[in-house]
Amino acid sequence: KSILNHLKDGVTEICAHPGFYDSGISKISSYSLMREKELDILTHTEIKKLTGKLGIKLISFKDL
Repeated sequence: KSILNHLKDGVTEICAHPGFYDSGISKISSYSLMREKELDILTHTEIKKLTGKLGIKLISFKDL
């Protein structure tokens, strides 16, 4: 919430690797358990409401 509330005008890239944990991902990446935490944060209703309230448009890199 703090990051979103302090964004400046323009494009901001927030790097994330959301996903689900499974034994396969843990074999190829040391960043595995945090993927589910990121997914929970990024899809939480409070975050969705906040981005709407602040007029933040979420896009992918290909949209640039």
